[in-house]
Amino acid sequence: GSPGETAETAPEGNAPAGVIAKNSSYSSPIAISDDDSLVVVTNTLNGTISLINVAGDANTKLTEVQVGDEPRSVVITPNKAFAYVTNQVSGTVSVVDLASQAKVADIPVGAEPYGIALTPDGARAYVANSASNTVSIIDTTTNSVVGTINIPGVQPRGVAITNNNG
Repeated sequence: GSPGETAETAPEGNAPAGVIAKNSSYSSPIAISDDDSLVVVTNTLNGTISLINVAGDANTKLTEVQVGDEPRSVVITPNKAFAYVTNQVSGTVSVVDLASQAKVADIPVGAEPYGIALTPDGARAYVANSASNTVSIIDTTTNSVVGTINIPGVQPRGVAITNNNG
């Protein structure tokens, strides 16, 4: 990262200041919100994600949202406002507004994005691009790629970020 990157705050947008995830973030085809009320599942074969209400053991499918081709991993922002989904064939990360249950953006990243993880404050998403041997860094306030890490020859598929800052 660049100097001063950790000092940034985001009072508006997808990563409000002061909202910190209680759990670590890691690549998975299933994501559970920090308050344990929402599950998001990738449906690789039909290019969608399913939103499932699990609050109070409701276990009810809310909807399916079309994302990109072959969604692989999903994360939910700490404030439960957005889900970020890697689309392996499309080469994108889809952003889904969880309140409106609609896709609001597709962010172009490296070739064959697979894994994704969020920083504890939700300000950055790190995306493992297996075919381009890179990790894309997404600013979740602007939904744009702000950096790329080259990882020659390893075909990264997973990524994890711990929450052990204090």
